[in-house]
Amino acid sequence: MAAEWIAGGASAYYSRSREDIVPMIYSRQMRDLMPDRTLSVTSAAILAILTGLYGLVAYLGVLVWGRNAVAAYGLPLKLIIVFVILGCASIGALVGGFGILFRHNWARVLAIVAAIPLICSGLWDVHRFLRLPAALIRSNPIEILVVTFVLPLLLTIAWVGLLIGKKVRAQFLPPPMVKIYVNLLNEGTPCARPTHALTLRNGLYELLTAEGYDPNIEHWEFRPGTIVRAKEERRDGEAYLLAISFGR
Repeated sequence: MAAEWIAGGASAYYSRSREDIVPMIYSRQMRDLMPDRTLSVTSAAILAILTGLYGLVAYLGVLVWGRNAVAAYGLPLKLIIVFVILGCASIGALVGGFGILFRHNWARVLAIVAAIPLICSGLWDVHRFLRLPAALIRSNPIEILVVTFVLPLLLTIAWVGLLIGKKVRAQFLPPPMVKIYVNLLNEGTPCARPTHALTLRNGLYELLTAEGYDPNIEHWEFRPGTIVRAKEERRDGEAYLLAISFGR
C-alpha cells in the first residue's frame, strides 16, 4: 500500500483509501496472552453440561423413547408442551455449557436463561417430592428420590450462582492498534506521515515503527516507542488522529 502523507502549504495533498478505514488491528500472537478461565466459570460450565444431559434424558426421553407409553396413557397436551419446553431448556444448558468452556459470552447468557424453566421445574419436583406419602418414600431408596427430584435443582442453582457477576471471556484484551499521523521535522512545509500506535489507557498511545522507517531520512516529531496523546484533525472533510505531546 502506498504511503500516505499530509502536507501543508499550497501543494497540500491528502488521500485515504477504503482499505485504510480499519479502526482496530489485533495480532494473532496476542491470543496467547489471555489468562486461563477461572475455576468458578469452568465448574459452572461442567455443571451446566451435566444438567443439560440429565434434562435431555428426563424430558425429551419421555417423549422420544417413551412415545409408546405416551400414546398408551394419553399424556395431556399441556404436559407434553411442558416436556418440550424443558427439553429445549436442557439443550440450551448443554450448548451454553460447551460455549462457556470456549469462552463465549453469549453462552453465559444462554445458560442463565435456560436455567429459569429448569429451576421452576425443579422447585415443582421438590414440592411433589415433599408431598409424597411417607410409605412411598420408605419403599423407595432415598438416593433415587434425591437424584430424581433434588439433585438437578441443586446443580442448576449452583452453576447459575457461579456465573452471576462473572465474565466468561478473559478480562485481558490485547491493546488495539489505530492509525495515527506523526509530524515530520525539517521538511520545509508542515508535513505528517502515517503509522500505527497501540491504544493504551487514559487516551494514551504508543507509537510503532512504520514500514520503511529510516531515522536518517525521516525525522519524526516523536520517535517510535514514544507515548503520546492524539488530537483529532480534519483535512478536506476527513478526520484523522495526529500525535501530540504527552504533556499537552
